[in-house]
Amino acid sequence: MRKSQRSRQSSWAFGQLRFFLSYKAALAGVPLHIVDPHNTSRTCSSCGHCAKENRKSQAFFC
Repeated sequence: MRKSQRSRQSSWAFGQLRFFLSYKAALAGVPLHIVDPHNTSRTCSSCGHCAKENRKSQAFFC
């Protein structure tokens, strides 16, 4: 597969998943909050602080 096609071929599943979640949540009356995935592994879920130093390795978050 060409590099130019790679992102298009591999990203459609997430868009489809978001679509499924959106309409199923609407049918059930459940609010759905879309979160930007950028820096989610570096951001503290408690205080919201985001820094590269938060994630020393894949297994360690400080």
